[in-house]
Amino acid sequence: MDWPTPHAWHELADLHPDAKLILTIRDPTKWQESIRTLLSHVPEAHSPLDTLPDQPRRVFTALRRLHRILDETGQTYFGPDWTFSTALNDEATAVTLFEEHTKTVTKTLPADRLLIFDVREGWAPLCTFLNVDTPAEPFPHRNDRDTMRTALDSLRNTGPMH
Repeated sequence: MDWPTPHAWHELADLHPDAKLILTIRDPTKWQESIRTLLSHVPEAHSPLDTLPDQPRRVFTALRRLHRILDETGQTYFGPDWTFSTALNDEATAVTLFEEHTKTVTKTLPADRLLIFDVREGWAPLCTFLNVDTPAEPFPHRNDRDTMRTALDSLRNTGPMH
């Protein structure tokens, strides 16, 4: 899962001591670009949403709530003045955040409970770690930056996504 779920990884691991955890990794610079793109498509807090059709209004309302949660999450690590969107506009800060999270999880969990997974590797490491058969269909790649940008542009400009 993407942010803010990783903020609660330790609590989830403690609650489920036999569970295996999967830490997805990617190029942190591309992650920073991706999250910055996502946040840039959310209408400003003061922008009215009531003129949007129902589905886009609900999506952007949820994204605004997520923005607040992301701020609160970052403030637990970096202090009360920290904001997610501001920090992620600074590539160096965002990359450090990403790398520190990866290091913390890696140092904390035993290797037999943790898969550090790069989705570019496809099904093999994931299925091996979970001890399940590899699916016949190709590994899905639906959350790339261009796909998300197109979907958000469509939502913002034309109403419901198709």
